[in-house]
Amino acid sequence: MRNRRALFLLASALLAPAVVACSDDGGGSATPPATTPDGGGPPDFVDTCPPGPVTVDFRFEGVPAGVTPEVTLTSARETRRVQGPSVVELPESQYTIVATDIVLSDPIARTVLRAPAGGFKFCSGDKRTETITYAPVPSSGKVWTSNANGSAYVLGYASSSLASTSTQPATVVAKTQGGGGIAFDHEGNLWAVGATTTDPTLVRYPAASLGASGDKTPDRKIEVKGTGCSPAARAIAFDPNGDLWLSVLCEKKVVRLARADLTTDGEKTPAASASGLTAPKGIAFDEGGNLWVADEAVRRFDAAALATSPTTPSASLTVPDADSEALAFDRNGDLWSVGGSQTNLARIAKADLAAPGTRDVVPAVAISLGVGALPNGIAFDESGGLWVATSAGKFARLAEAQLATPSTYAAPTVPERVITSSDIGSAGSLAIYPAPANLPLHHRLP
Repeated sequence: MRNRRALFLLASALLAPAVVACSDDGGGSATPPATTPDGGGPPDFVDTCPPGPVTVDFRFEGVPAGVTPEVTLTSARETRRVQGPSVVELPESQYTIVATDIVLSDPIARTVLRAPAGGFKFCSGDKRTETITYAPVPSSGKVWTSNANGSAYVLGYASSSLASTSTQPATVVAKTQGGGGIAFDHEGNLWAVGATTTDPTLVRYPAASLGASGDKTPDRKIEVKGTGCSPAARAIAFDPNGDLWLSVLCEKKVVRLARADLTTDGEKTPAASASGLTAPKGIAFDEGGNLWVADEAVRRFDAAALATSPTTPSASLTVPDADSEALAFDRNGDLWSVGGSQTNLARIAKADLAAPGTRDVVPAVAISLGVGALPNGIAFDESGGLWVATSAGKFARLAEAQLATPSTYAAPTVPERVITSSDIGSAGSLAIYPAPANLPLHHRLP
């Protein structure tokens, strides 16, 4: 239910003072700290505090009843966990606080509660009250889709609006520069492929900006060298290390941007690539970090080879009548491929994924969604259901039980719920933040 994240250097957002000097009344005078480029808090400074105990009263706001928040205090002397409202006596020192995200359960998309960053120094005799306030991460608790020919390039639908078949407006109509592939990073920021040839290759929208509709300004704009042809960038996915991979259709390869290159704007050179492809589209990583690419067949590049820019896939799997557009792993480790004129969804069993070489694979389950279905992006939710971008103006959910039952073009599967929205022109890539804990996705949370 929680995800530990380095949240506090005990200084700015919780209290205005960042460095507290010694004083007779235990309060002290505030001196604004210098901050690191990452906003990581005050640097080291000369310790003028005499030794002695410090008393801190930890209080929490924005926490639902029945949930116990947790922080971890770390100094040069010790590491200590604090659970729930507590009065704690500590040695004088400068402390780092690591607060724990609170992740609220939901059958579709969980909501993440997170506290803001800050920090300070404790001095001898200090008696302080620290109030740590949690608030929802705006990008969480929603199903997101990229969108073409609709009201905006990116749309978010609150989980609460998706309980049954219905007509729904988007909860968030995000007017962005990105309208191709979308993916979340571990913090809930949204990355997107530029929507037009005049847009940057990649743009990032901070999680905090995704709580309401309107024009969105990216806080990161990246041009990727070698992707200027057309049609260019298609899909994106984070690997287990937090590096971002991008399929480039016209270059017939998938390229990797190192995690460090994602921290600044500008033109970036890929750190590695995977080639030997024909028309790479959707991409996904399995639990072992192997890269899978939706091409004319489903291709695998082994994790151990990815650093050396492999030019030949380790495996190529052809699924009859299943032209792969997008890929996703379920919680059992089976691989789902979406695409094809009659077989719209194909499940490739985990046991069929390991062997090398080129071969035909009979899907463990083949599903047709019938006439007019144009499935594109797919994403699994918290209950094991599969959301699918289907026909114009719609996306749909197949319940987990439906995913175990094959169907044909003549007798197709009817999704257990269909969402129609006037905001959708043609839904594309789908994503949910946070990802379920049992999926091999970088943005999963426990």
